[in-house]
Amino acid sequence: MAQDPTSRFPVMPIKHWWNLRNKFKKSIPGTITTNYISLVLRMTEQSASSNVIPSLRMVGIIDDKGKVVHDAARRFRDDQQYADFCAETLKRIYPQDLRDAFPDANSDAKNVDNWFANHTGVGAVAARRMRAFYLLLCDADPAKEKASDGTSTKAAKASPANKGAAKAKVSSRISKPRVPVQREEKGQGADSPALHINIQVHISSDAAPDQIDQIFKSMAKHIYRVEKDAQ
Repeated sequence: MAQDPTSRFPVMPIKHWWNLRNKFKKSIPGTITTNYISLVLRMTEQSASSNVIPSLRMVGIIDDKGKVVHDAARRFRDDQQYADFCAETLKRIYPQDLRDAFPDANSDAKNVDNWFANHTGVGAVAARRMRAFYLLLCDADPAKEKASDGTSTKAAKASPANKGAAKAKVSSRISKPRVPVQREEKGQGADSPALHINIQVHISSDAAPDQIDQIFKSMAKHIYRVEKDAQ
């Protein structure tokens, strides 16, 4: 029977990779089964069997019987050793010509997809999954774990500080309305709608008389247009 081309390279979803790494930081299991994966990654056992377990074998975290290779697991979860773990995995799994042509995470994704499609015979979807995991290993950046699910971005949008800023902007728009002035235009009939505005002015008890005069003078000028009408 011909070998399944998708079994040649890992296709583990990136989010599952980071979530599993986070679990390993808390506790490294002795054996990884489909049931364990389905529980910690919240997926079906069938999906765990086809999308996660084979890739964990390829990268050397578990052996053929599902037992965890503890040296690899420790380097996988350790931020200081993670880059070395990825470099060794790349060298062991992927051919030299691929690594020479596309050596880092900034490599052109479409060209990498084409390489996997041409060398494995898989379709576009499987090729993209192979490419995504390959570039993940090329990147070898443990800091990407925190940003993988977009939590920080979503939290920033929903943070109390930003909500307060949004309210402040709304209050600012409300507190400085553009007040239309009722004026008669040519051709305006008696039945035209009229706009009546009630204005409340709060003046401090310690305001000087000239300050009060200035307030009402400003209102007359900018709201009631007294000076303009008087001319």
